[in-house]
Amino acid sequence: YNANNKEVQTRLAELHDTNVREIKQMWGGDYQAKTKIAMQTARAILSQETLDYLDATGLGNNAKLVRDFYELSKRLQGDGRQIDGDYGYEGPTLESLESESFKILRTPDWQNDPALKRRYEQLTQQRADILYKQQ
Repeated sequence: YNANNKEVQTRLAELHDTNVREIKQMWGGDYQAKTKIAMQTARAILSQETLDYLDATGLGNNAKLVRDFYELSKRLQGDGRQIDGDYGYEGPTLESLESESFKILRTPDWQNDPALKRRYEQLTQQRADILYKQQ
């Protein structure tokens, strides 16, 4: 079981790297800004259960899906709506980030899971960003 699990985790990490390269190729210097908008759109629209599924399966990093969420944000803005405005989404709260972080920390062997390790690092950065803004 562990060997199979490691193969799956290795494959997910490879897919993540491939998708990141594809997105960077697609958006160039706008990569970070457009990816952030796509993530905000997904978080504003999808349930936490669906977001967890996308993270766990690696689909949340799928280049086509990320692009589609970015395009969706543009369409919503074209309707006079903004993800940060009418939908009431201002980003994750410190509490939600900490909750997800603790969930990962309670997962056995999370340090050996590239996807969980990467997500934990993202959450840590987001928490730091929020705390830095509060100063």
